[in-house]
Amino acid sequence: MNKLKTIVSSVCAALLCTGTANAQNFTQVPADDISAADDLKQMMWQMGYETPVATDRQTFYNTTLLPKLKAFGSDVTMCPSDSTKPEGNWTWATGTSTTWLHENGVGDTLTGRVTVARVNDGFWHNYIQAWEPGGDYFTGAKFYKPLALHDLSGLTPADWLQRRNQLLEGVQDIYGKIPAAAANMQITWSVKTREVLVSDPGFDWSCRCMTEGGKTLEHPFREYAITGDIVNPSGYTARNTPQIVGKLRVPLNLPAGKTLPVIIIFGTYDETLWTAMAPENIAVCYFDNSLLQPDKGGEALYSYLMGLVGEGNWRKPEDWGTLAAWSWGVSRLIDFFETHIGETPVNPKYIGLTGHSRYGKATLVTMAYDTRVTFSFPSSSGALGSSQNRRHWGEEMVNVAADPYAYYWVCGKLLKYVGLHPSSTDGYMPRKVMDLPADAESLVALCAPRPIFLGTGRPEAGDSWVDPYGTYLTAIAASPVYEFLGKKGLIMDDTFDYNGKAIPMPVIDKPYIEGDIGYRIHNQGHIATPHYPSFIEFIRRQFGNFDN
Repeated sequence: MNKLKTIVSSVCAALLCTGTANAQNFTQVPADDISAADDLKQMMWQMGYETPVATDRQTFYNTTLLPKLKAFGSDVTMCPSDSTKPEGNWTWATGTSTTWLHENGVGDTLTGRVTVARVNDGFWHNYIQAWEPGGDYFTGAKFYKPLALHDLSGLTPADWLQRRNQLLEGVQDIYGKIPAAAANMQITWSVKTREVLVSDPGFDWSCRCMTEGGKTLEHPFREYAITGDIVNPSGYTARNTPQIVGKLRVPLNLPAGKTLPVIIIFGTYDETLWTAMAPENIAVCYFDNSLLQPDKGGEALYSYLMGLVGEGNWRKPEDWGTLAAWSWGVSRLIDFFETHIGETPVNPKYIGLTGHSRYGKATLVTMAYDTRVTFSFPSSSGALGSSQNRRHWGEEMVNVAADPYAYYWVCGKLLKYVGLHPSSTDGYMPRKVMDLPADAESLVALCAPRPIFLGTGRPEAGDSWVDPYGTYLTAIAASPVYEFLGKKGLIMDDTFDYNGKAIPMPVIDKPYIEGDIGYRIHNQGHIATPHYPSFIEFIRRQFGNFDN
């Protein structure tokens, strides 16, 4: 690395930590050790965003939120999780919040089971449903503006490509554009194989514990360790060299010459996925996205893949976040499967993708950006994933866009949709997020007409943050695009009675997989594994035996 760059950038970092960010605080290049907080400040400066000064929480609750709740006839109250720390997180204290019905027909509440935090633009988390007292206000339903890009009136399927490109531009305002320079990166591939009959040491999600390994596997496999070494032809090198690493598993007894569909999974080794897919003759490829681009902001954004492509320069507001960078890595793996026929037993006609939580977000972004992904299962992906950002329930968009622990997932342009909307007359609603040109349903629409399975856990069991009902609403909102293209969207006819009104409500543990958008909410918390049997049934309905 250039020594002058390091010295100048270190001075810049010191300035950043001493006061409000302004033009003179930033030099031409970021410091090699810049923190996520300071990098976020730099992006806020580029976007002209300033974090508002908020009233202390107890005062704001007593003078603003509680009077609104009472005025709307809501019996909801909130209180600090720790009474001695009113500036910390709060929780749901009393009151109703309709959630999914149990087998006995009785609902449940979220009392004491959710965190109500104030995000850094002064907004508080909400868990009131739209049909409950105050719900029309607190979920933002009364402020929704129809997304113009989803108006298909006057269009024919022949017009879809143009409309899809417009939708993609709207989505890129959220996740960023993949830089043109990324196409210039040169990748050298290598493959190593081994037979695996006993388990390796590692983390076991079933017990959430480390295991020593050595256990005889029920489903032994042949592993293809695929590595792509990336070089910038300009000669620029990053501090940390990025790699595309995929560990492909196929059944050990696979007949010679036979090819299989594959499901690529983001993140850690989920042995339960292999256990589910191996008997189905579906290969699994574990994509280690951390070796391509770590899941953190600050200095990491100026090294690894993003640093290599950007050559160490500041990230611009329209530039990609790590979700899009990870998607680029998956796309290159697909390139490998398409161009190295015979080196692995993968049928590139059937490339599936899955991921959980933040990797559920990455799954959706990848399928939206790359039309070669054949089917997917984004699990519990929440805000900026499968739940609508304009719906004010659970995780908020600002939890990602303006938080040092998550801002780097998306592009800086998203900051222009953070904060109070200028049309507000009461100082709380609506929010600028209502002006988004695209939302979660746009991501799913970009996947059309390909099959996609959306799944979450139950709110009161620990998955309230990801807004399970909002994910259902996303599937409904994206369904017209699937129908426009000659497919079926989500098919779900179940309802429950709320004060004499029939509210559409999926049944817990019931798979809705008759259409090309599948949906299921399981009876557990923030995990993906309970959905695997229904996901398999969904893709079997779509593809049968995958030509095998």
